[in-house]
Amino acid sequence: MKGEARDGESRIQFGDFTAQVRVVDGKMSVVWLDVDGRPVDLSPPTDTARKRVAPKSITGEVRRLVAGKRESIEALYLRRRPLTYDDWRARFLDDSLNSEMTERLIWRFGGSFISDDPADWGTAAIPRDGRLIGIDGRAIDEPLSTDTVRLWHPIGHSVRDVLSWRAFLEALGVTQPFKQTYREIYLLTDAERATGVYSNRFAAHILERKPFLAVSRGRKWSRMERLEAGLTGIERGIGDWRLRARYHVEDAVDNPNAGYVGSGIVEFVHGGRFVPLEEIPPLVFSEIMRDIDLFVGVASVGNDPNWRGNAHWRSAAFGELSAMAGTRKQVLTDLVPKLHIADRCRIDGRYLYVRGNLMSYKIHLGSSHVLTDPGAQYLCIVPAGSWVAADPSTTTSNAGHIFLPFEGDSTLSSIISKALMLADDDKIRDNIILEQFLRSL
Repeated sequence: MKGEARDGESRIQFGDFTAQVRVVDGKMSVVWLDVDGRPVDLSPPTDTARKRVAPKSITGEVRRLVAGKRESIEALYLRRRPLTYDDWRARFLDDSLNSEMTERLIWRFGGSFISDDPADWGTAAIPRDGRLIGIDGRAIDEPLSTDTVRLWHPIGHSVRDVLSWRAFLEALGVTQPFKQTYREIYLLTDAERATGVYSNRFAAHILERKPFLAVSRGRKWSRMERLEAGLTGIERGIGDWRLRARYHVEDAVDNPNAGYVGSGIVEFVHGGRFVPLEEIPPLVFSEIMRDIDLFVGVASVGNDPNWRGNAHWRSAAFGELSAMAGTRKQVLTDLVPKLHIADRCRIDGRYLYVRGNLMSYKIHLGSSHVLTDPGAQYLCIVPAGSWVAADPSTTTSNAGHIFLPFEGDSTLSSIISKALMLADDDKIRDNIILEQFLRSL
């Protein structure tokens, strides 16, 4: 199997047939072509072996291709030197799959990228219908070939500007390929200024080793050397800033095979020198801390019901909201009033409260775990097909038709799915969930 980009789509050859793949707003469609390039009604191609293999192979190939391109675009945040306009067009706007994501993102054209004043940062615009459209909805002048281009980041911009971009993109119906206007910002705290060369912000968490290492590898972090004391941490190079970021972890229990690690400090290294946090560029510091917040959120034992009853699990599963959970709360605050179950929902503190027909619930905005309200009894609910509702409009698939401002937050989708389901709790037919209801009534 081999792939190529062509005419606004990706084409992947599979035996005597070619899959013409288009990705629009993160959704993939496939049209099969014969050896002469004519569409054929084959889903998938003819023989039995291909029927078993082709769809999964094509889907996996394209998803890996799209994921890699998404990562390459997001990685521009840690690039020190901007692109030229000609380079940007060739690499991102004129590339078939890159262009689909490029046209859903805001870019900064021209200006100075050394200045601390956003007024000197050039013009922000989004590619749209062959033009560059500013926040006022008007086309901007096409940059010169040597003008600089960078991926727009909310850091340094006013709340008003960020909210305006959010409203503008929503009006256009644009779902961004990753968080941009809703991107979390991590600023240096007084505590970190006091510690100087390290941060304790993400210390003292218990993490599951396998998901921790898996998600960190996906963000280009690698394991530091293993010592007798256990895993010493993960690290990553930071583009052409000549910096390395390190996040220390060690075995959380005496048995290193138990599968858990305890988190420690974050530090930055240049050569053999530990760099004071105040010397780290704010955008670099924010992006690295955002990565680590993601790792903690994904790998925390608060996501593992097997730890239920443990005080650490309760704190992690229902504790204060992280920056990412705070972003989720902002999205839901705007989204919930637009749902058909809006009159049954309210957001208060760290929970989305849902009134069902049998009882009421609260869904934690960080972990998506569900508690009865009142009573605070934990309910183990896994959406995505694990329950059956009498009314198809209440199934988790309904969440797929709700406009979300960005892709990639599975917890946000889970919260919406659970809310839709629990609002019609008398229609649930899943025996595991029903047994939990009986214990709660």
